Formats: sequence, structure tokens, C-alpha cells
Amino acid sequence: MSTIGVDITPIQGPHRMRGVGSTVINVLTHISGEDKRNNVFVFFVYEFNKHEALDLINASSFPNYEVRLVPAAPPISPSIKTAKGLVNIPTRLKHMRDSRNKGTKISMCFYSLSRMLSHLKE
Repeated sequence: MSTIGVDITPIQGPHRMRGVGSTVINVLTHISGEDKRNNVFVFFVYEFNKHEALDLINASSFPNYEVRLVPAAPPISPSIKTAKGLVNIPTRLKHMRDSRNKGTKISMCFYSLSRMLSHLKE
């Protein structure tokens, strides 16, 4: 009996149905019943949406599995303070901001920022 570890954190985000997330779901849902019985599966997940992620891969069909929690990664992009609270800046805007602090003269495009902040409007 082998132990197989699978990181299912890609299916816990908003892009779970494309890219790595869809690949994880497809691989795990197409493992044969015999392989599910003959191996131990360890699923690595974040605490949030843990049960939803396990449902997406039909974890109950794995007779021998365990769940291990992964600490949530800190946000990659910095935050800006708004009237509605903190909002993350996309990484490309962060790089533009950082290069300006180093003396590079640039102008920022705020069309991306306005799309990002549009959900804060009531």
C-alpha cells in the first residue's frame, strides 16, 4: 500500500474550474476504484472551504484518505486603504509603484484599479 499526497489547494480559490484546479479535479475523480482501495491518499487543504474542496473531488469515494491542513499563504500583493477597508493591489501595479520609488518616471494606468475597486460601490 502506497501513500499518495495531493495538494488540492488550487481548487479552493476562485479559479478552481480552470488550469491546475480543473486538472486536480479530473485526475482525482478518474482514479480507479482498485487504486483508491489499494493506496492511502493524503489531501493537503486550507482550512477555509475545506469541505467544499473535498466534495469537489468526491473524497468519500476514497476509503483510505486523510486530510492535512496547510497554513494559508499571506497575500502576495500589498494593500491600499479605502473607505470600505483594505484592498489588495495587483502585483503589476505594485511593481510600477516600487519602480517609481527608485526614481523611474512612469505614469500609472488606473483602469485596472478602478475595475478592482468597482465591487466596493454600493
